[in-house]
Amino acid sequence: MPSKEQFAALVHELVTRLMESPSLEPVDLQSIPESPGLYAAWLHDKQDCLYVSSAKSLRTQISDALTGDRHKNDLAIRIYDRYVHPLRSAQASTRAVNKLTREWMLDHVTFTCVHLERREHPRALSHAIRIMRPSLHHPHRPGRAT
Repeated sequence: MPSKEQFAALVHELVTRLMESPSLEPVDLQSIPESPGLYAAWLHDKQDCLYVSSAKSLRTQISDALTGDRHKNDLAIRIYDRYVHPLRSAQASTRAVNKLTREWMLDHVTFTCVHLERREHPRALSHAIRIMRPSLHHPHRPGRAT
């Protein structure tokens, strides 16, 4: 178990790597690694951090988010609630709303990600969220690992 200083250094390194990683275009899912790690969703090419989470497979998790399916993915729910809901018609079907969410994400969201080694502490996610302050996280509910 790492000391407090080692853990703080680890979290700082992960956040720095996440923030400095090149943006991944969501339309090119093959460029997203299948490895476990942390990922961040950014509004307009890193202007605003929207969401930070962990994934067993980064490619699968980001791909699931990009379906826009609000029943499958927490990020899609939060994007819909904040950005898409005001744009939809009151009579829109679930399929139409999921399509609007997907299109909105493809037009406005980029991702960064970092691979997590087994040695890296699992509590790093909650600390990274506190440091990065993503706008779609609720202060009382820091996200959940998937």
